[in-house]
Amino acid sequence: MHAFETRPENTEGDYDVSEIFFSRTDPSGIIRAGNDVFQRVSGHDWSSLINAPHNIIRHKDMSKGVFCLLWQTIKQGNPIAAYVKNKSKNGKEYWVLALAMPVDGGYISVRIKPTSALFGVIKKEYDDFIKKEHAEKLSPEKSLEMIASRIQELGFSSYKTFMTHALFTEWGAREAALNRDVDLVHLLKELSDLGSVLLKEAGTLLSAMKIRRFLPLNLEIESAKMGKDGDSISAVALQYQKTVVEIEAEAKNFENSVSLVLEKLEDAQFLLCASQLMSEVASVFEKQTDSHEVDRGVEMVYLTNKSNEEKSKALAGLMDARKALDVFQDSIQLIRSLLLSLEIVRITGKIESSRIDQHAAAFNELMNQLKQFQVTLIQAVDKMNKCTKGLKENSNKILLKPFFRKV
Repeated sequence: MHAFETRPENTEGDYDVSEIFFSRTDPSGIIRAGNDVFQRVSGHDWSSLINAPHNIIRHKDMSKGVFCLLWQTIKQGNPIAAYVKNKSKNGKEYWVLALAMPVDGGYISVRIKPTSALFGVIKKEYDDFIKKEHAEKLSPEKSLEMIASRIQELGFSSYKTFMTHALFTEWGAREAALNRDVDLVHLLKELSDLGSVLLKEAGTLLSAMKIRRFLPLNLEIESAKMGKDGDSISAVALQYQKTVVEIEAEAKNFENSVSLVLEKLEDAQFLLCASQLMSEVASVFEKQTDSHEVDRGVEMVYLTNKSNEEKSKALAGLMDARKALDVFQDSIQLIRSLLLSLEIVRITGKIESSRIDQHAAAFNELMNQLKQFQVTLIQAVDKMNKCTKGLKENSNKILLKPFFRKV
């Protein structure tokens, strides 16, 4: 233990950031096992915990919507992370960041102490949820709708995105507090940051395409006013429009590629954090003293199997992200080549317009707009290409970590 750690002895509701605990239930939420930290913090004897419903530690001030979401998710066979306020036997509250996952014959939940700034924000949000649930007499389903709406107001596209952020944030804060090697934390943070930049620049490119898509048409309209003198400009406008249409078609594939990349990166980040916590709780349980009520051998099989499963999923998730990045980079290169073709057409139009003195000013203004349009697209593509390279480099570094050597 570190010098600053003070592990409480037989104190309900108290536990240190260094501690990690788990419980395992059957499909109905009946407790079948757990580790000594879980028992101690709950304040209940093992005889009271084993075969008791897990809501024996549920706090009355927990949102119904959160539990509704939790059960919906794990019953569908998916993992979930959530902030949960529990209560000990004597009624003392204690908060956890819980990672709940399906296992053979039920579910397992791993918990750590939340310590990040995000936790402070969420505590207030939970208080608001409870007040609204009571005031409006909301059902669990209506409460869940309220939570989903609030999650989006806080800037998260979905609860899945929020829980990935929360799990990474709390795990990262804990690793730093325990003075551990935070290189993996930094690599995952960079993945998240680069993913945000990627999304932003993709939005810039797609918005520019929508806003400026009528520029070639304006060029053709101007050339039509000139009769035969404008034929050469009209030809340039048509070629420009043809190239823009090709870029728009590729941009649709590109948009799908961006979504896929971000989804795979989010999955990889969640799985990496989950696998780290599963590995740690398995290691901690292996070293704890035997409990008559909990079969060490049985639980070690559950924990070891789940730890290996999550590690394999994390590895597969990273590989999937790498494949998505390769597809995305191909899309970027295709758009870049089309932008080069666009520049050649624009330069041809600039030359042609210089021969028409009467309409030169109008054509020059349109050409300048086309130039700015292209600059915006090229800058966005360059930034995305840089992000993609950074994401691939970070993914490679993560894959070389000792954590994956035994997968």
